[in-house]
Amino acid sequence: MQKAISLHKTISRLVIEIIIAAGLLSITIGVIQKLFYLSSIYDPHFMGLTPKDFIAFGSIAFLLAIAFASRRILKHLELLVEKK
Repeated sequence: MQKAISLHKTISRLVIEIIIAAGLLSITIGVIQKLFYLSSIYDPHFMGLTPKDFIAFGSIAFLLAIAFASRRILKHLELLVEKK
């Protein structure tokens, strides 16, 4: 049972880190696109997405990571309360 809980903690931590990395990558691409847009006459679209789309996706990814992390913290606190 302890091994399964440890595996669940590792997987949930990995999922949160992947979501944060995806959000950071998305915001970075959005900022680079916006810099190209401001410095030239070229209107950048990467896979049909504008810089605003990438910034929005990155923000949503960060909010989702916060939600997962807070859920994980609450589960951990519930286990601590049950042990007492």
